[in-house]
Amino acid sequence: MKIIALRGAGSCGKTTTLNLVYDDLISKGAIVSVPKNQVGGDKKDFESILTYRGKNVAIYTMGDYSNLTIKAIDNYASLRVDIFICASNTRFKRPIKKILTFSNDIVIKSVAIISANRIFENTKDANTIVGLI
Repeated sequence: MKIIALRGAGSCGKTTTLNLVYDDLISKGAIVSVPKNQVGGDKKDFESILTYRGKNVAIYTMGDYSNLTIKAIDNYASLRVDIFICASNTRFKRPIKKILTFSNDIVIKSVAIISANRIFENTKDANTIVGLI
């Protein structure tokens, strides 16, 4: 399994960006294998599995919880998905140590200096992640 991790501080747009990744993949013809399932208390946090260009791609957005992120990595590795895309909070060490034991790409979350640029930065990061699949 290859992991694409979007790393950033809490509340910097990781979940929003991964929702953009999901929407972009669907618009490009990805097939939903496992529908979006809300995880945690934030309505925007989800997990799902898509089939995109012949690969099983899992997305898990709840990266602000160390233990849950590690459990998700283990779970999707056991399901043998090809690519696992996740959020990962820079405040935690254990998830990144686990991520680095897999083939991986780490994307550092871009943060807009002014709020008007948030959409641009999130979209840029989402495009980077889709390009890594």
